[in-house]
Amino acid sequence: MLVIPAAAGLVAASPMVISREVVWRDNIYYLGVVLLLGAMLWQFPNEWGAGVAVVFLLAYLGYVFLLQRDFKKAKKQKADSPETEVMKTEVDEDDELELTSEKKAWMWIIGMMIVMGGASHLLVESSLALGDMLGIDGVIMGFVVIAAGTSVPDTALSVISARKGQYDAAVSNVFGSNIFDICICLSIPVLLALAISGEPTSIDLPQLGLIWSLIGATFLAVYFFWSNNYTLTKLKAGMMGILYLLIILISFTF
Repeated sequence: MLVIPAAAGLVAASPMVISREVVWRDNIYYLGVVLLLGAMLWQFPNEWGAGVAVVFLLAYLGYVFLLQRDFKKAKKQKADSPETEVMKTEVDEDDELELTSEKKAWMWIIGMMIVMGGASHLLVESSLALGDMLGIDGVIMGFVVIAAGTSVPDTALSVISARKGQYDAAVSNVFGSNIFDICICLSIPVLLALAISGEPTSIDLPQLGLIWSLIGATFLAVYFFWSNNYTLTKLKAGMMGILYLLIILISFTF
């Protein structure tokens, strides 16, 4: 939430001017999702069943609906200036992977999903094992080490977008991936466990203070993106990076 925009802002060629729609759509929606997560943990502190999973799935569908609506609106506006869009596409394609067939595209997608899935499994297992050796709770290892490891692709994507001057894409990717992580990566495992075992998923999260840190980080992100006429300067990007390090240090006190 903080470190990816910080990295993007620091590598950007100029201060990142972000559209008002991205800030108030993605940032505020993510805040709502984090508050929903806190509410579910408060209301159902011991176990989650199908009801909780469905609520998160509906929340993600709502976000997809907003994205689709805004995409259609932007597509309609860009139709008035096709020459500009063609020139922009030609410039962007110079640095991108060329895929000449649908089969090749699917091979890349499936192959990368397998590689990332296997790498994520190894990351989780090794991080939990390291936590046991160091006497660090698994929740904290997940919040710090595993979260950092799984955020590498998102960070790379936002950094690349920022270097190309695609600031809206760089910021939208941050919130979109976090919304997906909460809504889908929590709900689908609950539903799978319910289908396999017939039992709800047990919840054991004594470190509820971590949720407050997420809420605080989201409010800070709103301010940083909103201030200076929706411009993320390198100074503010550096401050976000420092705040992330402080949150990490505080997390070890839980």
